[in-house]
Amino acid sequence: MKKISVLLLFVLFTNVQAQGFNILDYVGAWEGLWTNTTFGSQGATSLEITADTTNKTVQLILDMDGNVLGGADPDPMTINGTYTDTELNVTSTNNTFGDMTLAIDELGNITGNAENVPNANIDRVDFTGTATTELITLNYTVTFSASAGGGTAVGVLTLNNTNVGIDDSDTNPTTFTLHQNHPNPFNPSTMITFDLSQDSDIKISIYDMTGRLVRELTDQTMTIGSKNISWDGKDDIGNSVSGGVYLYNLQTGDRSQTKKMVLMK
Repeated sequence: MKKISVLLLFVLFTNVQAQGFNILDYVGAWEGLWTNTTFGSQGATSLEITADTTNKTVQLILDMDGNVLGGADPDPMTINGTYTDTELNVTSTNNTFGDMTLAIDELGNITGNAENVPNANIDRVDFTGTATTELITLNYTVTFSASAGGGTAVGVLTLNNTNVGIDDSDTNPTTFTLHQNHPNPFNPSTMITFDLSQDSDIKISIYDMTGRLVRELTDQTMTIGSKNISWDGKDDIGNSVSGGVYLYNLQTGDRSQTKKMVLMK
C-alpha cells in the first residue's frame, strides 16, 4: 500500500510539473481591488496582460486607483518582462513602487519586491502570492524607513480574470454551471456569470453566512446560453449591506449550485 501511495504521489507531481507555465492562461483583462489591511484603505484595480508568443515577451498594464502607498492616485504602471515554459519574470520602474520585480513560477507562486520607492517614508515593499487562471492574489508588506519610525504595513491585491466563465463561441453551453463572481472581492458591485444548457426556470439568491436570505436577484425563465447578472451590494429593500462573506445560489428545478463572494468595505 505504501509503494502504491508513493507511486500515485509521484505521478501527480509529475503531471503538475509537466503542465509548465502557459502565458495564455493569463492573457486578457483582470479586475479587482487593492486593500491595505493595516490602515483600512482600498481602491479599485485593473490589469491588462498581453503577450508576444513569438519572442516570448509580455506586457502588464496595472492601474491602481486611490491613495496607493500614501501618495496620490497613480498613473497606470507599464510592466515588461519575458517568460519561459516554467516561469514569468517582469520588471518596472514606476512612480508608485520604484524599481519593481515580480516572478510567477509554473505552480502559480508569486514572489517579488520593490526598492527605491519614491515615497521617502517607505524603505521597500515585498510581494508574495498565488496566480491561477481565475484569480491572482498578491500580498504585500510595506517596510517603513527608519526616519518614518520603522515598522510595517500589510495589504493584498486581488484580481479576477474577466474572461473566465464567458462563452464567446457560437455554440451553446453543454452544462449547468455557476461561475465565480468577478470582481471578487468587490465594492460596490459584482457580476455573476452562469451557463444554462437548456431553457430553464432559474432563481438566483444572495444569503449571508447564517443562511438568511439577503436578496433575490431574479426568478424567471431564461433561454439556453451564458448569462450575466449583477449585484449592487444591497438587500431586498434597497439598503446597502455590511462588508463580509456572502453566498450566491443558482437554482433550476432540482439542480442547485452555490459559491462564496466577499464584499469589502
